[in-house]
This record gives sequence, structure tokens and C-alpha cells, in this order.
Amino acid sequence: MIAKSCDGRSCSNGATVFTHRRRLYDLSPEQLPLNTTGLDLTEPVPFYLYKGPAFDWESNCSRTVEDPQIWEGKRNSKHGGELAFVQQLERHPWRVHNPERAKLFVVPTLWGLAARMKGCLGHTPSEMAVITAQALEQSPWFRARDGRDHLTLSTDFKSSFISHTSGANATLSHTIWAGLCGPTLPEQCFLTVPFAGVLPPPGATSDELLAQSYEEWRQRPIRLYFRGQVDRRRAYHARRVLGGEVQALPSLARVIYASSSLMRSTYHRSCPDDWHECLDERPANDSCVACTSRAQPDTFAQEVSLSQFCFSIEGDNERTSRLHEAVRMGCIPIIIGDHIWAIGQPADYKVPWWDMTYHIPLANLTVPMIQAILDAPREEIQRKRVLLRTYAPDVLWDVPDSRVASNTLFEAYHRCVRPLAWLNTSAVAPLRTPAAADTQYATTPPHATLTHGTFAPLHAALACASGLLALFVVRACCARRRRRLHHLRQSRGGGSKAFGV
Repeated sequence: MIAKSCDGRSCSNGATVFTHRRRLYDLSPEQLPLNTTGLDLTEPVPFYLYKGPAFDWESNCSRTVEDPQIWEGKRNSKHGGELAFVQQLERHPWRVHNPERAKLFVVPTLWGLAARMKGCLGHTPSEMAVITAQALEQSPWFRARDGRDHLTLSTDFKSSFISHTSGANATLSHTIWAGLCGPTLPEQCFLTVPFAGVLPPPGATSDELLAQSYEEWRQRPIRLYFRGQVDRRRAYHARRVLGGEVQALPSLARVIYASSSLMRSTYHRSCPDDWHECLDERPANDSCVACTSRAQPDTFAQEVSLSQFCFSIEGDNERTSRLHEAVRMGCIPIIIGDHIWAIGQPADYKVPWWDMTYHIPLANLTVPMIQAILDAPREEIQRKRVLLRTYAPDVLWDVPDSRVASNTLFEAYHRCVRPLAWLNTSAVAPLRTPAAADTQYATTPPHATLTHGTFAPLHAALACASGLLALFVVRACCARRRRRLHHLRQSRGGGSKAFGV
């Protein structure tokens, strides 16, 4: 439920800013916020990190790149979470080297990174996926629960494509998928994790930007900021609607709303080469609104770090790196849309997104609501900025005290593994002895034979029947249309002959 309140304050022109709660209807159980009632959020989750030639892809991929600066750029790229996750786990205090003590197993994969590098050391990304899958099939710990307690992480959609095309999905069909791409198989448990995003501009750090005083924050020259793809595709409908509302603001000075889609942008006008032209205080200055230009990463980082409010809008899917980049730069996010608010935020079981961001549902997106946020009182702004600084380590991979890896392990275990702790889908290896807190699941109950795998043939049969029914309906409709066209042509032809035309 989304409460219609802006901290109890009615906004201008009768508008109301939606800042609290999330819409929970039409969500599958793995997408609902994790119920942490009775859970100790600091409880360790012992995990085992797979090692060996089939899993140590970081060393192989790093040797593929001759220039160390290029590899460093990959590490700090939008999808650098694959690397950051493994690096944080290497020295993590919850790591155990004895698989019998582990509650969770982590499979390091760099398929997304490898796809963008066209492979590593002679191995194509698909070959890498097959090698990893074959190694897992030989693991008794993987076979013990059919991989349901195994976790993989990638924020790159290419890794999901590689897993599907290489045939690795047959092995990874029940594993936990942590990333910003939805699972390709219905039985996968899914977690939302942050993008890595761009780093702060040279000479600045996230801590410094988040620690700015209110006066320093108010002196940022850009009031509203968004730069990203805005085109005519259906997935970008929300961005087109928002662009129209931004253009209707009373003053467009110090506002940047630009498309980076050079080939298929909705906006045909080019943005100024120098973004400082956007800072003209004339209310009619719209030179940087509804225009198109592609900014280099350094320029993009500088613009975000100099912005007060940053729009975070769903695009190809419900998740966007704009949210995490805004937090990194101390820019207060304004989340536009419903799905991104419901499932696009990581660590929602502990991070108070409803208090440290603004949210406007697409159906209620109006100019007065945007203007109300720009005119928000000092106390409200300061409270949100304090929360941004407090919870930044839960959202950012690259800060020294990052808690993203710990949050991912905790949520993976309590959302995906612990509810199924009684399952034993294979007799190859016995169930591990659970911790004292989970002794109630130590023995397999009588109904334990009814696993997900039990219903797999039924699911397949129903899917096949549904496909055949849909094919029959389509063919029937096409045949009916052909008959109607045939009769229509005959009637027209007969009429023409009757009149001697």
C-alpha cells in the first residue's frame, strides 16, 4: 500500500507526494519484502565459496586484458558487481572452508563480464558456463538439494542469455539468482542486488558528497537531473511521460532531462555541448530539457554529483542503475513508477527506501507533485540525506564498509534456503546438519517427497497443452479470417461481372 502523504504535508495545488510503502499485489512470494520478524539481522550465514579451475574466472579474465587500466575500468563498470561480490567474499568473516559447515554455497560466475570481453583466455562465455555447470554436477553438495542452496550473482542481462543458450539452465534451474535480471526459469529464487555504476568524479568521494551540509547541498547548481535512454519503445513509456511533465514545469532553469539514445531518441533537438549552459537562471531556459546527447562517464558523474534531485525511472525492466548512482553522489532519488518501487530496490528488508527517497506512481505523475518535491522543507530534506548517508553501505559496492555482500547472503539464506530446509531432493549426499536455530528441520517430514521436482512432469504437460491450445486458437482465427476474405473477394468479383465492369 502506498500512503498518500508527504510526511503529513499537503503539497501545492492539492497534489500529494507518494513517499511511503510499496504495492504488493501481483507479486510472487520471492518478490515480496522479506519478513524479518524474529530474525537477528546480524546473524552470520556461513557460506562456502567454490574454488578451482571451473570457478576462478577472475584470474583468467584479468590475464586476457593486457592494459591493467582497462581491467580496472571493467571492475568499476555498471556491471562490476560480479567482481565486487567475489572480492568481498574472499575475505568475508562468514566464509567457511569446510562445506559441511555451510548453510549457503556461492558459485562465482563472470559470464556477463566475459560476454562483454568476448570470452576469457580462449574460452567463449558459453563454454565458461558449460564448464561451471559440469563441475557443479559433480559436486555432492550441489546434488544434495539440487542446487537450491547455491547462489549466483550477475547484474548483466547477457549472463542470463548465456546461461540459457549454453544449456547451463538445465543444471542451474533451481539455484538462487541474485541480480537485476529476472530468472529465466520459474523455480529460481530471485534477489535484487545493486548495480555497481559509475564512480564519483575525480577529486571527490562518496563519503564527502554524502556528508555535505544542507547549505552545500542547496548550492548544487542542477535542481533536477536525468540522463538516459528515452525512445519510442514500449518499455520507455514512463520516461516519455515524465519528460512531458518536466517540460511543463514553471521554470526549466537548472534542469537536465536528456536522452542518450542517439539513434532512436524521442527528442530530435541536440543538447548543448557544454552542460553549463543549462544553468542559465532564465525561467524560459529549456536548452537541456527534452534534448539528446551522450555524455562520457566522467561528465555524467560530475553532473550527478552537482544535482539536488535525480530521477530513477524503470526502463527495459524494473531495475535501474540510476538509483544507486544517485545514492553514491548524494543526490536524493525521485522514484517514478510502480514496479521499480515494488521490486527494484535491494535490501528492502532493512533499507528504509520509503523514508530516504521520494516516490511518484506513474498514474499520479503531475507537475504539482514534482514542484512540491522541489519546494520540500529543510527538515524533510535533511532527514532523507541523513538516511542516504547511513544506508549507503547497504547499496554501494565500492565504499570501504560496504555491506552489500552480507545483505545478499543474509537475504538469500532466509528468503530462499531456510523455508526449504527440510527438502532433500537427492540421495547422493545427505542433508547437512543444520544450526541449532534450525533443528526443527533436521529430519525430513513424511511429506518431504512432494518436492518441486515431483510436479515438474505435470508442469511440463500443462505447458505443452497450453501451447497446443493457443496454437489451435490462432490457426482457427486465421482460417476464419481467410474464409471471410475469400467470400469477400468472391462477392466483389461477382458484383463486378454483374455490372459488366
